[in-house]
Amino acid sequence: MFVNATMVVQTRNKGDQKVLNNEAIVSKYNTNEKIIVKNKNKQMIIAVEDILFIERNQRNTYIHIGQDSYKIEKSLKHLVKELPDYFIRVHKSYLVNKNKISTIICIGDRTYNIEFKTSNKVARMSRNKYKEIKDILI
Repeated sequence: MFVNATMVVQTRNKGDQKVLNNEAIVSKYNTNEKIIVKNKNKQMIIAVEDILFIERNQRNTYIHIGQDSYKIEKSLKHLVKELPDYFIRVHKSYLVNKNKISTIICIGDRTYNIEFKTSNKVARMSRNKYKEIKDILI
């Protein structure tokens, strides 16, 4: 399932979400990060902490949550600046929520797959990032 996501919003509760001209208005008093995902005439609100990983594939960026994927219009470079510190860059095409990682598997030639606690989806990790990520996770 692919839908378009537009912005990252921080909220205290569901009543605090504000959107103006597709721009997020962020309150300095908010505590929980959310992403508003547009799907035709619906707007879905997704907790950032529920994101498993974000993938850049060709010229598209996808947020992966559980078994679903949502297409967004932002680059990984932009997202890495917006997202909390528990998102780590493990490959030029992947940002991963380190709190959701269950297993790192070597698949040959110092290339790794990352498996997640609540999904059968897999993200790639480059050999150059393995030592750095191992140190972060331990």
